[in-house]
Amino acid sequence: MIPIEQHLCNVMWKFIKVHTSEIKDTYEDLGFKSKTDMLNSIKVDWETAWWALTELCAWGMKENYIDRFLVVEAGNYNIYRISGRFFKKFHYKDGIIEVKQKVKMIPVMDWEEVE
Repeated sequence: MIPIEQHLCNVMWKFIKVHTSEIKDTYEDLGFKSKTDMLNSIKVDWETAWWALTELCAWGMKENYIDRFLVVEAGNYNIYRISGRFFKKFHYKDGIIEVKQKVKMIPVMDWEEVE
């Protein structure tokens, strides 16, 4: 299995490539030289792919696509799903971390009448 950073790059590169006609700003306004420059940056740099996911998909396109990827909004982090893999990025920490969903049971003390 490829690292989650590379997976993010691959998926976002494919997604943005298909939706480039929906980008509202010019590539220069977004900080790139051209469409090719932006796509290449997304494909090789996970931070640019992260930007494409969290910024470009949220406000930079004609449609807000972030809901396709966002699973849970939490206090210090959000959980995203990309092609069946889940990950999060803490606001105060570099890098992304792959996660899996786990159900935890919490015991609750209660009292019942004896029959």
